[in-house]
Amino acid sequence: MSRATVECLRVNGVLVLPSIQLQSALLQTFVESVLPSMPIIEWQQFLTIIRDGHGAHGSVSLLLYLAVMFSATTFVELEHLLKAGYSSRKEAHEAFFQRTKLLYKANYESDPLTIVQSLLLMTYRLDTADGQDSRHWIKGAITVARSIGLFQEASMIMNFPYSPKLWRRIAWACYMTDCVIALRLRCRAAIERAEFFHTLLTEEDFELYSLPMENQILPPECSLVRNVKAQKDLASVCISTAKLCTCISNVLDLQGKQNNHTALSPNSPSASPSDDYTGRICSSEMELADWANTLPPPCQACPVEPHSIDEEPTVILQRNILHMIFYTTVAVFHQSQPFPSSKSCVQLAANQISRITSELYQRNLQHRLPVVGITAILVALIIHVSEMKTSRSDERNEAIQNFQLCLDVMSSLRELYWEANTATAWALNVIQKVAFNSGSGYDCRFRERSSSSDSSLTESFGTAVPLMSISSTES
Repeated sequence: MSRATVECLRVNGVLVLPSIQLQSALLQTFVESVLPSMPIIEWQQFLTIIRDGHGAHGSVSLLLYLAVMFSATTFVELEHLLKAGYSSRKEAHEAFFQRTKLLYKANYESDPLTIVQSLLLMTYRLDTADGQDSRHWIKGAITVARSIGLFQEASMIMNFPYSPKLWRRIAWACYMTDCVIALRLRCRAAIERAEFFHTLLTEEDFELYSLPMENQILPPECSLVRNVKAQKDLASVCISTAKLCTCISNVLDLQGKQNNHTALSPNSPSASPSDDYTGRICSSEMELADWANTLPPPCQACPVEPHSIDEEPTVILQRNILHMIFYTTVAVFHQSQPFPSSKSCVQLAANQISRITSELYQRNLQHRLPVVGITAILVALIIHVSEMKTSRSDERNEAIQNFQLCLDVMSSLRELYWEANTATAWALNVIQKVAFNSGSGYDCRFRERSSSSDSSLTESFGTAVPLMSISSTES
């Protein structure tokens, strides 16, 4: 790098690490809230190197370390950021992102796999004012991944310089992140299934260790690093997510084909669905059903042997996120299909998302939801609005109750995600119209729960903002 580039990095604080206290808090948050769904580092070695700090156990790329800390700013307790001098989570999030981006743009890092790891973590960026949203960064990661053959098995590459297990986990992280982002945006995934040659992840691909007691870089309350049973459960959830993402990719591909089909002239002979297309619809439905029916016990919402009452909160969170993604996929799939069962499937999906949302709210885990959780809750809100139009009072009352619950949780996430602000305003605007048209007198306010108190307050919203074009199911 030139002197001018180094000076630019220095002036912008890229070369200065935050306090030890903030680093520790961000690392704990990364381990608990980011790593389980994005297992892209060898975490025990990573923590050992960071704790040592003098290179005796190896080195960590500064770009990767900045990206790790940046990804954690979304979920870390706000008090840690305030103590570090930031006025808000948004300010800290953007500051860490800009430092990471500056270092990336300076071509500091030469190892392509490290660049892929860093770009994957940069998909956690929330602000999209400059157009560089999560889709932008996952496409960057995929471009670099393709250039090094990441989607090929390690055995197919000569003079392979990396850990085969890490290679597979990073490849699958690319695939899963791409699919989940595509689900959020209702577009096709960027990675073609035909170019992805990795077999499904297995438990053997994961690091399942107890961090040595002498490594005290994380506070004692971070029990996950010494709970191998919880780590195995999280690996199981990650594997099930990878399998689900293959279903998601097929569903989104079908939707893309359907959009192309409906864009044709109604009088065109090609406008009727082909046998192949109909067959793929049935195949996708069967894949989703098979996925749900073959989940291993750690991933099941209600297993034969109930989950332990003192189960690791991170496991509870990740399992519920998995089911949120599944039911969002079910809703997206059946909203566009004419099956006789489609309406009931959409309603079931919305009710299950609401149930999951309620469980996370009761456990005060909603603040650790990734942005796909916002998408899931929004999908449920839209479906519940359509259910409020039904003539059956029991169904209408259930829809209103679920709508209120989702709105409460959405409002509690406004500090994390700007999408939650927009979604809350949109939902209140819609329900005000429903209440006005029906004369139901529905209370269009939400109750906001503090993480430190069970007391609630009531707050009204002003001008509503249109959100996004997801078609709701008509009653």
